[in-house]
Amino acid sequence: MTATIYFNSAHDADVILLTTEQDGSVTEFHAHKTILSDASPFFHTLFSLPQPRQDTSKPVIPVPEPAHILNRILQHVYRMPTQPVANLDELSDLLAVATKYDLTLVVESLRALLVSSEFLGADPLHVYSIACRFNLDQEAALASKWTLNIDFLDDEDPPVPRHYLRYISAYDYHRLLVFHRKRVRAAEVLLQVPDNIKCLHCNGSVFTVHSPPKWWQEWVVGAKKELRKRPLETDKIFGVDYVFQAATKTGCVGCVESVLNSWASLKEMKERVDQLPTTVTF
Repeated sequence: MTATIYFNSAHDADVILLTTEQDGSVTEFHAHKTILSDASPFFHTLFSLPQPRQDTSKPVIPVPEPAHILNRILQHVYRMPTQPVANLDELSDLLAVATKYDLTLVVESLRALLVSSEFLGADPLHVYSIACRFNLDQEAALASKWTLNIDFLDDEDPPVPRHYLRYISAYDYHRLLVFHRKRVRAAEVLLQVPDNIKCLHCNGSVFTVHSPPKWWQEWVVGAKKELRKRPLETDKIFGVDYVFQAATKTGCVGCVESVLNSWASLKEMKERVDQLPTTVTF
């Protein structure tokens, strides 16, 4: 079978990396020992070992990676223009190969791409799983913060596909769940009605003077529900529209004024909630 040849324009190439696909197609990558050795301690060690005699002018090294992945990796090594990484699955494949061959600069480039706003904003849970898989603690911690913005525990309508969870350990996934729950519980503890939050109408009798205003009871139930879904959703639950909506639902004529008088206390409460830990500890 005729081989597809990459990097063949380099007349001084002195090694061939050979890939074979599942359908039997073969691809040759004509590369340079010096460039590969400089980029990778793995290849530096490999080329320093005695090589078996071969019938070709250049030594041939079979590698198990698919041709399209190896081609992207070598483009990084040779500092050639590359196409943007299409998705996190492809990034994970590239990171696996770069890590395997100890291509430090390629790994660093992919690590930065992994936590770019493009990928973190689209699927932070997937980013977290990849970071944990490759022991990238800094990236995993950053991704854990972004997961606070999604309701990834919604089994009926999950926000993202979860096929990649097969690659994450139970330990790392459980750690993320515990982190979410601890933050939610800590936030709920802070949602305690201050003594100065009163409504002249709700708390106007001797029987209700020590009770929370109706708007507070309405608001805190909804706020806790939102926090359980998205623990970082404080801008929403402490937002003007959300709080006044709770006051309107009560039908109490005094609750709207009570909300206005309570705004400083709500602001302080939001600041305390926002100061809670936002990342998993590694």
